[in-house]
Amino acid sequence: MAAISRDFGRLGRTFDARRARGRWCAAALALVLLLSARSAPAGTLVQMNYTNFGSVQIDLFDDLSPISVNNFVTRYVATGRYTDTMIHRVDSGLGVIQGGGFTKNATAVATAADPMIALEYSRANTRGTISMARTAALNSATSQWFINTDDNTTSLGQSNGGGYAVFGWIVGPGMGVVDAIAALPTFVYGSPFGQLPLQNFTLADYNNSVDPLPHVVVLSSVTIVKTHPSFQNPFLATDVNNDGSLKASDVAAVNLDLLKNGFHDLTGPFSGTSYLDVDGNGRVNLSDSLKVINALLKAPAPQVSPLMEPSAWPLLVVPEPGSLTLGGLAALALVGYAARVRRLRRRAVRN
Repeated sequence: MAAISRDFGRLGRTFDARRARGRWCAAALALVLLLSARSAPAGTLVQMNYTNFGSVQIDLFDDLSPISVNNFVTRYVATGRYTDTMIHRVDSGLGVIQGGGFTKNATAVATAADPMIALEYSRANTRGTISMARTAALNSATSQWFINTDDNTTSLGQSNGGGYAVFGWIVGPGMGVVDAIAALPTFVYGSPFGQLPLQNFTLADYNNSVDPLPHVVVLSSVTIVKTHPSFQNPFLATDVNNDGSLKASDVAAVNLDLLKNGFHDLTGPFSGTSYLDVDGNGRVNLSDSLKVINALLKAPAPQVSPLMEPSAWPLLVVPEPGSLTLGGLAALALVGYAARVRRLRRRAVRN
């Protein structure tokens, strides 16, 4: 019995020693991972507040267009120079609304502008993007910007005098506000107000020389909301394709990327593609897919950002069972694939 007790004692001490070594190894591994962790590139979310129309959230492409973003944020947003500026142009033929150039005081006065910046065209002027306005000279942008209400990929591309620099795009439901402004009637009040949008203003008012200034569209303020991981939707993290709501197509986008590329880091500048980094850790992995699936399977309630007012909640599109089933099966397949890769690696180590 004494010998058995000694054997069990030695076995217990060996187990405790191994468990202690295991804890130290786990702690060391955690420290290595912490020290080697890569911080995801950051993006900036700003909000434009329009009197009588509502708010528009814009995700700025800090890494893709650093000169334009820095100019917009540091020189004009942070200093309050966009406060009470006007939308002074709506071009329905081209498909843009333009602002940042004139402030509404007792009269319309030119917004104080800083030195011109270099053109950094690198992304197409698709619908919903915001770009720097400029003259015919390439490096002439200052305070003015425009939002594309149409797809101007060709008309404002590099073939048009070098192109126009996109530096962000609208996230969430803000395009509805932009479209409402774009739908206003425009009037000619001389240069540079040849296409001035006016609200609650008629042709009879124009013919009777009614003062247009009380009827202009006013951008009451532009505020910086937050910074966020570049590849994570700052409006609604599970809205992968940035269409303003949560759908089965969002999980499909993540799963297709995983099936094509496996688990991978997100590197390089974000240029307005799919927001694949749902959990904001700088990687595309299974947790991104599972977060979207989990959100889809929750009780049907509006999936919205805290930035939104209840009246602006988007309608939740409940995905059809077939799409959910396919999404779930794809996720399970990815789990199996990852487990198989781990088994093969362990087997290779043993051999």
